[in-house]
Amino acid sequence: MLKSHLIHVASLCRTLANGFGFDPNLAYKAGILHDIGKAHPAFQTRISYTISQPASTRPYEALGIWRILPFRHEIASLFFLNLFEASEHNMLVEMVVGHHKPIDAKNGKGLLGLLDEYGDEFVFHHYLKDFERWKNPALDIMADLCERSGDLLSEQDAQAGLEYAINLCRQWIVQRRLSELRGLMIAADHMASALEQSTIAFNIPPLFGQPDLKRFERSSDRFPLSLRPSDSPKPHTLVVAPTGAGKTDYLMRRCKGRVFYTLPFQASIDAMYRRFAKGDPERNVPPMVPEGDDIRIYRLHGASRMQNDDEDNELHTLLQPFVGASIKILTPYQLVAVALAAPGFEALALDLKGQDVILDEIHTYQDVGQALVHGLVRGLVQLGCRVHIGTATVPTKLYEALLKLLGGKENTLEVTLSPDELSTYTRHRIWQHPAVTDVNTLVRKAFEEKADAKVLLVANTVAQAQLWAKQIREDPEFTHLDNFEQFVLLHSRFKRKDRNEREERLQKVLEPGSLPCICISTQVVEVSLDISFDVMITQVAPVDGLVQRMGRVNRRRERQSGLADVHVLGVPTQCLPYKKELLQATLDALPDKGSQLEATRLQSIIDKVYPVFNPTAIEANLAWSADGTFTQRALCNGSLNLMQLLEIDTVSAILMQDFGEYLEANNFMARRMLEIPVPASARFRKLARRTVGTDEIYLVDQSPEDYEHYGLRLSNTIDTQDSNIL
Repeated sequence: MLKSHLIHVASLCRTLANGFGFDPNLAYKAGILHDIGKAHPAFQTRISYTISQPASTRPYEALGIWRILPFRHEIASLFFLNLFEASEHNMLVEMVVGHHKPIDAKNGKGLLGLLDEYGDEFVFHHYLKDFERWKNPALDIMADLCERSGDLLSEQDAQAGLEYAINLCRQWIVQRRLSELRGLMIAADHMASALEQSTIAFNIPPLFGQPDLKRFERSSDRFPLSLRPSDSPKPHTLVVAPTGAGKTDYLMRRCKGRVFYTLPFQASIDAMYRRFAKGDPERNVPPMVPEGDDIRIYRLHGASRMQNDDEDNELHTLLQPFVGASIKILTPYQLVAVALAAPGFEALALDLKGQDVILDEIHTYQDVGQALVHGLVRGLVQLGCRVHIGTATVPTKLYEALLKLLGGKENTLEVTLSPDELSTYTRHRIWQHPAVTDVNTLVRKAFEEKADAKVLLVANTVAQAQLWAKQIREDPEFTHLDNFEQFVLLHSRFKRKDRNEREERLQKVLEPGSLPCICISTQVVEVSLDISFDVMITQVAPVDGLVQRMGRVNRRRERQSGLADVHVLGVPTQCLPYKKELLQATLDALPDKGSQLEATRLQSIIDKVYPVFNPTAIEANLAWSADGTFTQRALCNGSLNLMQLLEIDTVSAILMQDFGEYLEANNFMARRMLEIPVPASARFRKLARRTVGTDEIYLVDQSPEDYEHYGLRLSNTIDTQDSNIL
């Protein structure tokens, strides 16, 4: 097993080194060295007891000193450093020493942390104990993999190798630099581990394929950006244009290399993936599948590994999180790890370096959100990325700050629509209503005006969406819609598989010629879904989010009047997840009583709600300072937890009737398909808690019929007190 893993990691190290421009032969040697320390008896003892006995009965006495002293196999690996040429030592150490933990990790988890806690002499004594005996299994493995013989490797040689590594680390710890070599090893190790768990033979797939973006060179009067030239020597792009103006095509035409395309929600990521991978039949665009199999389009979000599209296979699914994709569609928060130097950020930085990054619809402009956007763009620029930002809404102050980060007008192609073009995107009438309004009455009115209307209701919380669904279902006037074809409830509290099916159902109910329908959703419908409703009823949200929701209504501007009704409900008693003053400022800036929301006035409305820009909220935690200096110590990570920063904390719930199937599932993905993400506050509700392996789950007793109607509910009543956003 160990020998096989070393060969796999070494082979991937060589492949990735070729792609990233490092010495492939030396990278291969680092792959052989990185885990050879697992031959140490401390590791082997732990493995044997883990396999043979449950934790509750494991005789830890057999581990002796290792009950006290943490064992790090990468430290033991460095005893074999002198099997390699001296000129190779620095690169080998940098790739091996921190591939699991940062070198300063406390409690003995990193090399320097271990030495600080226990002392050099103590560590050397116990790691080297009986070296002459336990080195042989390691040397037997390495004999076929390395050119140099281990016959003359003495205990003194082993100690000298580790001492050399320690001295290097003590020099590196005071340096402020990004370790691309650490990133290379992390990327190879993680990818190899995933491939080894598959049922297919280990086979390194084609990586680093350059996508053919000519398919986006298409023009139509319906999409004004398609008529704009995209050729420019300027590396970066800032596009501000309404939803439906053709931003996606334009941004893709600006790309030169591999593409990272960010979108905020699972639904929009899945829709964009289908658009790229399967083509766009409506616009007669074929799938992005060139000759050969070197172009890989991956999506990455919490449930992406559950998806099984026609062209997907096991290898495709396994590789989604890893480096080398031609096009990767993911959330901006997965890229923010680079800006915050989160664990594994070096591998992501290596993958991003010099490539094209599209930030589509960054419309989170509150406090930390603004700071994260600013910090992310700063980091991408420092990595030499070509950054392309497309949005329908952006405060002027933030726009100016982003333009400065991108190098100003000299380095940034700025694209906007003319006032005449903008005026054609005036497509909504705004009606403001009290927070507590009978939405059924508004829905009935929509069907009275248009019998085959498609009506969208957007709630700020799951609980509110469930409440509206209950009201609609219990209304006799809407019973004819109560079937899969004409009623869709979409939010995050469905099993991952069920949520995917509901997203596909949403696309079908909006196809031309389909029946009238009602869709109730949270803000998962806001971004980059190519869907178009006739009427929207929505709780008030900050103006940027509200404009995105409006982009799902009269999207194609096909109504004879040119205008569609948008009903905005006032500030509710429970405002979470938003700030009350921001919601009120949005209402104050919007028109009312059926007045048009003029597209040419939208920028002034946004600036009224967001008059200032303050990027300092996380400045001290960013990996790059304002002057472009890298701030993190070499082979170390940042300390800021992104989930805590964003106040996103979820746990997994399982329906009681699914628990048996969950226990019997033989793999991670099968279990994940049954999980439902819920807010961490579920820990404090009266829910049964179970531990399955290392996972903690919460059981909810809910009838299948009730779940099908509303999704998971955390209480016996449907109310709006729960502030879970999605």
